[in-house]
Parts: sequence; structure tokens; C-alpha cells
Amino acid sequence: MKYRSEVYPAKLVFISFLDNQHDQGQMYTEFLNANVPDVIQFKFNGQRPDLTKIDNLLGLLSTDSSQTFNDQLRKLQNEFEQSSIESVMMSLINKQTNNGPPNE
Repeated sequence: MKYRSEVYPAKLVFISFLDNQHDQGQMYTEFLNANVPDVIQFKFNGQRPDLTKIDNLLGLLSTDSSQTFNDQLRKLQNEFEQSSIESVMMSLINKQTNNGPPNE
């Protein structure tokens, strides 16, 4: 928590390979019990991981969101239908600028 407030508001992501899909995993559970916000967990079967989920995992991490790509696409499509291209593009640029890593 101190790192988030003083250095960078990082999110914690667990990629768990579990024997039971309903298990949470020890470390993930400990962070939840400590009320650490924004903890994300991706579960894979420990014996036979479904590697086709890797694309979705990388997509979610790269968009910094828990929404699926299709959800984001629908939202963006609605924005284009409601507003001008220029205002949507400026909004996207501002989001990218505001969410970028701090300059050194």
C-alpha cells in the first residue's frame, strides 16, 4: 500500500495454476483478507492449463481493465455514434496521457 501511495498506483495480478477451479489460492486469499484493492486473479487448471486464455489475459492486462475487449469495443462504438470523431479521439488521447507511467 505504501508503494502505491508514494511511488506508483500499481495493481496486483495473480496468475494461479490451481488443482480446483473454485480454490482461491493462498496468496490471493491473504490479499483479499487484508482488503488490498484492485487484486486481480486469473485461474488456470494446474494439471491441464487452457493456454487459449492467455490471449484474453494479455488483452485485459494491456488495456488495464477487467472488461473484455468486446465490452470496450461496444463502449467505443457507442461513443463514436454519440460524438464527433475529434472529441472521441481527444478523449482517448487524454486517457492515455493521464494513465501513462510517471516521467523520470
